[in-house]
Amino acid sequence: DAERLVLPGVGTFGAAMEAVDADALRRRNERDAPTRAVSVGIQIKARGSEESPRVPGHGVLPCEVTRFPRDVRVPQMGWNRVAYAFAYFANSFRFTEAPAGWEAQWSDHGGPFVASLRRGRVWGCQFHPELSGRYGARLLEEWLAC
Repeated sequence: DAERLVLPGVGTFGAAMEAVDADALRRRNERDAPTRAVSVGIQIKARGSEESPRVPGHGVLPCEVTRFPRDVRVPQMGWNRVAYAFAYFANSFRFTEAPAGWEAQWSDHGGPFVASLRRGRVWGCQFHPELSGRYGARLLEEWLAC
């Protein structure tokens, strides 16, 4: 029932799913309540993840979270380009497809992956906006204004 909700980006897929009320998140999405999901916070909105294969995800995003290829540094730690700016990432898993009906921005680390998703007032990003300088601050300000 919170006016705004931030799903933080620390932890594993399985632990994050244990810590949230999936029905409450589903209701928030249905009513387009302002929700900001960061890193694993956006990943738990998927059907599932290679990180915790036996744990079902929230299912709002009809896709799976996969590990980066074995031939790139994992976790991806540091700055990477998102659209026209740079953002700070700390992740080992990613989306390789953007669900229909969601606005996506992309980045690249061993191949293209979804850096952020937005539909209405529900925003999610694989990077950490709180660590992403002016770009991240601007995104947070935009979300607070929606």
